Amino acid sequence: MAKPKEKKAKTGRNGPCWCGSGKKYKDCHLAQEEAQRAEHLRLWRAEETLFPKIFEAAQTLLENFPVAFAQFWQDKYSLEELDSLDDQEQRGAERCLTWFSFDHLLADGRTLVETLAQTPEQIPADLTFDPYEKQLLQSWQPVRMRPYLVQEVQKGKGFTVKDLLNETLSVVTDQAASKRLEVAELLIAHIVPIGEAYHITGAAAQLTSDTYETLRDFMQMHLLDLQKTQPTATMNDLAQQRSYIFNHLLMSLPHEHNPSILEDILLQTKVALQLAGQSVAGIVGKEEQKEEVAPEEEPNSGDAVEEHFPKNQ
Repeated sequence: MAKPKEKKAKTGRNGPCWCGSGKKYKDCHLAQEEAQRAEHLRLWRAEETLFPKIFEAAQTLLENFPVAFAQFWQDKYSLEELDSLDDQEQRGAERCLTWFSFDHLLADGRTLVETLAQTPEQIPADLTFDPYEKQLLQSWQPVRMRPYLVQEVQKGKGFTVKDLLNETLSVVTDQAASKRLEVAELLIAHIVPIGEAYHITGAAAQLTSDTYETLRDFMQMHLLDLQKTQPTATMNDLAQQRSYIFNHLLMSLPHEHNPSILEDILLQTKVALQLAGQSVAGIVGKEEQKEEVAPEEEPNSGDAVEEHFPKNQ
């Protein structure tokens, strides 16, 4: 995700146009920029209607859901508990359905979102998408649940995050989320493009900064496991194929900061992945070199998993 271009300073209608043409703004770029703003607004409105439609389409794939549900929750819950997951796992049902729509690979190797974007003939007859919803579907195809590091927050407006899998920066427009986030915290979320902007869709998990190293090492272990069968696999491949592991980590994290539990999570991961013959430090490369250090922020002594916040209202 590329960082959006900086906005130009606001220009009065009768003032000189910012482009330097010598014309008044109203006689130069005003009409073009008003059209762009109107287009942007239509896309934001389309996001509000598209997400429920994706969930509606998911209801037509119920035969695929039991396997996906077990994979996402690592067999911790049964389908009969779905209705209570929002209470047990803080909007767990919505997180699971979002992951099922964006991440779970169906029999043909595509996700539901990819199927809706690529093969409209497979869309149920009673489910229609307008041109703006179709535009969003096309741009949402590569979206997966991913881990992000919060780098800057503008309270009540938005925030900047770094994708921990590919190091890219994105400016997210989300008023509700920005009020709860702090710099150096972590997000496990689906961040979708809306034109040139980005937004959290579905529910996101917010983690305190002291889980950074555990998350980083956890990802490295799973990447090494993936590379057993795919030697050239990257972190992006990990997200494309196994993003459910991030929910497995969320389920393991303590609700109060406890370094010993964080260490146990990594040891259990090593055993589960059969990464034998090496120490955890050796597996993640700490014995040979000092990797990127955790963000220079005071550790948060509160819950390691704080909460899941909703979409922007």
